[in-house]
Amino acid sequence: MKKVDLSNLQQKKLREVFSYICSSPFYQRKLTESVIKKNGDPYKNLSKLPFTLKEELRLTSPFERSPLNISEMAAFFSSSGTTGQPSVYAWSKIDQRVYERISSRLLRNIDVASGDLTLIPMRMGMSFSWYGIFTEMQKVGAAVIPLGASSFEEIIQALIDYPVTILKTSPIIASRLFRTIIEKDRFLLSKMKLRQIHLAGYFSSKAHRKRLEEQWGVDCYDMYGLSEFGLVSGECKAKNGQHYCADYALVEVIRPEDFSPVVAGGTGVAVFTTLWKKASPLLRYWSDDFIVMNDLPCSCGLDLPRLTFRGRLIDSVVINDTRIFASDVEEIIFHYDATGDEYQIDVFGDQNLCWVKIQIEMKGHIPAAKLKEQLIDLFRVPIELELVPINDIDRTKIKPNRILDHRDRVSQDSNR
Repeated sequence: MKKVDLSNLQQKKLREVFSYICSSPFYQRKLTESVIKKNGDPYKNLSKLPFTLKEELRLTSPFERSPLNISEMAAFFSSSGTTGQPSVYAWSKIDQRVYERISSRLLRNIDVASGDLTLIPMRMGMSFSWYGIFTEMQKVGAAVIPLGASSFEEIIQALIDYPVTILKTSPIIASRLFRTIIEKDRFLLSKMKLRQIHLAGYFSSKAHRKRLEEQWGVDCYDMYGLSEFGLVSGECKAKNGQHYCADYALVEVIRPEDFSPVVAGGTGVAVFTTLWKKASPLLRYWSDDFIVMNDLPCSCGLDLPRLTFRGRLIDSVVINDTRIFASDVEEIIFHYDATGDEYQIDVFGDQNLCWVKIQIEMKGHIPAAKLKEQLIDLFRVPIELELVPINDIDRTKIKPNRILDHRDRVSQDSNR
């Protein structure tokens, strides 16, 4: 879709749904009539409207944030609560139809179809993830196994017992699952029919994705979504960014330092505005997720712009006015075959003078001096590199905080 056509479509859709968004009790309070009238055209003056924050969603009920009545709602889901109290939101039949349109074109673009069998090894309940995967796969004709929250042994057994072709999981779980298989019996891989792994729920660097593809011997595709929205984007076979649903979401990329738009190709926080009559609409929702946008044509032919998900706010740290992501570190350490998949980054000192300790698991010889030099070039501060044995770093968290900032914080909010 040409940039001008996309802009016109988003402009048209936002104008059509803006009064609907503002009719929810939550936005009626947040956007007084004077604010709405003062800013006029919502598309031209979107940047003048306030952000919607995660904390606001957590502190309000789904009924406050929906223009619909209970008879028009189909379900209720909640966020994962990884970074705080979960927020609950309403889901409608219209939401379901939009979700299926978004997901089906992304899945068909990587040849997911009838004959595929998808394993969903994740917690059920009010979390949207499992439900979204279940319905998106059925829409394109693929079968599913809703395994639920399971041990690695149970997941491996399911991959052997059933002709599973697609595994839905996070990069961390995919790495740990592979390690478990290797420790048990590498021959188990030959008993599996797996052909794709869809990676979501956590950031994935190109280096990590490449490593997983080499380990498993299958194609791995990055996907990105929000509990509050659903599936936002997914990779195509070109694997050069994720095509996102620009016809259903207006995505701003904002500098957290001064809340201005980033320059083209720059990294910033993704801010979402929904462009349909969503049961729980979002207006300038500050996601705390860092992305890079790319609207250049893609070789796959899918006529949608792309984004790259860099990580969450807690997956990054600002040192000497430069934001560094855990994914940046992965691009360095996963270049070495002898590094393990687990690592930990700790930042010490204060805002003016700091140093970084990095623990990396190793499974063979690593040129430590060269690796340390590369890490110093990235962080531009003193580095203490500690190479530790496999299984030495804690594995209890499904979404570990790879970066822990122990510095005296003058103003945490200044980096948001």
